[in-house]
Amino acid sequence: MKTTSLKTIYLSKDELKEAIADFIAKGDKALAAHVRASKCNMNWYQDSELMIQIENEVQDKVLSGGHGMSRILRIAESSMVKHGATIDRILDMIEGRHPPPKNKV
Repeated sequence: MKTTSLKTIYLSKDELKEAIADFIAKGDKALAAHVRASKCNMNWYQDSELMIQIENEVQDKVLSGGHGMSRILRIAESSMVKHGATIDRILDMIEGRHPPPKNKV
C-alpha cells in the first residue's frame, strides 16, 4: 500500500526572491547580491517560464586594460584560450578537412 500527502507551499514575493537569489549565488554572487538589493517584478512568460525583471543596472566586470567585454564574452574568450586547439580539431573533423586521428593500440 502506498499513501501520499498533498502539501501546499505558500511563498511570499520576498521569500521567492530570496530563494532565487540563493540559487543565483551558486554561480554569481555579485548578481545574487544585486537581485537582493533591487526591486523585482515576476511574471509568467508564455505560461511556462518565470520571468524576473530586476530594476537597476548591474555593471559587468571589465577586463584589465580597458576592454569592455561582457562577462559572457570573457568566459568564451577564456574557454577558447584553454581549449581552442581541441575545438579547431573537432571542427576540422566535422567539416571533413582532416580525417580523425587513428587510435594508438
